[in-house]
Amino acid sequence: MEDLLEDAFRGVSAVVRWVLINFFVEIIIHWTGRLSLLIITFGNYPRSHKVEEDETFITIFGFAVFFAFVTFLILSNG
Repeated sequence: MEDLLEDAFRGVSAVVRWVLINFFVEIIIHWTGRLSLLIITFGNYPRSHKVEEDETFITIFGFAVFFAFVTFLILSNG
């Protein structure tokens, strides 16, 4: 009985972890990259059809901006 509960909890925690990571990457990081690119290019990139084509580039750029922001916060506080 204990093993069954442990396996169920492990399965639920894996689903929750996947949802949280997916939310973080697809919502926070992707939109950080998209807004950063829109600010840098004065609204010219990415347009509606380019968002679907360059989704990977936008997400990687979002990771870079997020990493730079976190690094800036760490260095400025300490």
